[in-house]
Amino acid sequence: MKIAEKLIVGNDFSILSKIRSDNNPILLWGMGDVAGIIIKYLRREGIDIYGIVLNEITESTWNGLPVYKFGDSNLPDSYSVVVGHSHYEYENVLKKCDCRIAEIYLLFEIGAYETSTWNRKWILDNINLFEEICDLLADELSQNTLVALINSAINDNPRYLFEYVINGQNFFDNSVWKIGKNESYIDIGAYKGDTILDFIRECDNEFSWICAFEPDQKNYDDIIKIPEIQSDKRIQILKLGTWNSFGMLAFDSEGNQESRINEKGNCMIQVVSLDDYLPQCSPSIIKINIGPGKLETIDGAKKIIQKNKPKLVINIGYSSSAMEVLDVIKNIKIINPSYRVFLRLHSALVNRLVMYAIE
Repeated sequence: MKIAEKLIVGNDFSILSKIRSDNNPILLWGMGDVAGIIIKYLRREGIDIYGIVLNEITESTWNGLPVYKFGDSNLPDSYSVVVGHSHYEYENVLKKCDCRIAEIYLLFEIGAYETSTWNRKWILDNINLFEEICDLLADELSQNTLVALINSAINDNPRYLFEYVINGQNFFDNSVWKIGKNESYIDIGAYKGDTILDFIRECDNEFSWICAFEPDQKNYDDIIKIPEIQSDKRIQILKLGTWNSFGMLAFDSEGNQESRINEKGNCMIQVVSLDDYLPQCSPSIIKINIGPGKLETIDGAKKIIQKNKPKLVINIGYSSSAMEVLDVIKNIKIINPSYRVFLRLHSALVNRLVMYAIE
C-alpha cells in the first residue's frame, strides 16, 4: 500500500490552539482515568477548565472542579465541551444533550506524556518508515487503520479513526484470534486486574496459569483484593516491572493509567527480564499494556517468544513516540518472522490502538 497516496494533509492545525482561542467556558465530559489525564494535560497547557459535565451526577466536585448535569440551569449560557473519555464516537450524542454547547473538542493525544508523541513534521518527513511497516501488516483493515492513524495525527483530528473502530472487543475477544482452553497467560501491566478478569471470563475459567506483573503499589493492592484472583492458586501477581535486564528504575506511581517508568518518577521499582526471571515458562498468550518500556520488555522476552510463539497482544497506541509504535511491530517480526501482525482500534483514541500477533 502506498500511504503517501492516501494522506489527507490539511493546514497545520492544533486543537489546543483552537481551545485556547475559544471564549466560551470549557467543560470536560467524563470522570474516569482518561478525564483525569486530560485535566492534567489541559492545565499543563495553561487551559482553564470551568467544570465537569455529565449525564448523571454522582458527586458535586471531582479533581477540584464542580460537577454539573447536562441541562443544569447553573451552566453558562454558552459553553464548549472537551470529550474526556475513550468513546469519541458518542460525539453526536452531545449535540442533543444541551443546545447551549458551542463547540465539541476531541483530542488526538490526551497528554499522557509531557511532549507530543505524534509530531506532524516528523511523520511527513518519515512517511517511508510507515510504508515499510504497512507492508508488514497482515490484512487490509490493519493497513487502513495505520493510514487513518497517520491522518488523525497530522490533522490533530481523531475523527479519521471512527470508521475503523471495532466496538465491544477486548484483548481476548477480538477479530484476530479466539482464546482457547488451558491457555497460559503472562499479563504485563495488569493495572487493577481488569484484563485478568476478562481473560478468566473469556476462557470460562478453564486455563492453565496466569502470571501478572504490576509495579504500581496501589494497583497491585487492588488486584490482590479481588476475590476471584485472591482465591485462585493458578494466579500469581508480582509487584514487578519488566525490562531487558534486572535492576531498579524510576517510576511514576499514580495508582491509575498514568503510572509508568519515568526518569523523573516519584519512586523506584524493581524490574526483571522475562527470559531470566521465567526461563522455564511456556506462555500461550502475552499481553503488554504499559507506556515506556515496551521495546525493552520485548527485548527481554525474545527467548520466550521465539521458543513458545505465544499469541501477542500489545497496546502500541500508548507509546512515548510514533517511532516506538513502528519499532514494536518491526522488532516482533524480527524475533519471529512467521508472526502475522494485525492492528485493531478498541476505540477512537490513539491510546487504544492494539497490535495482535499470531502464527
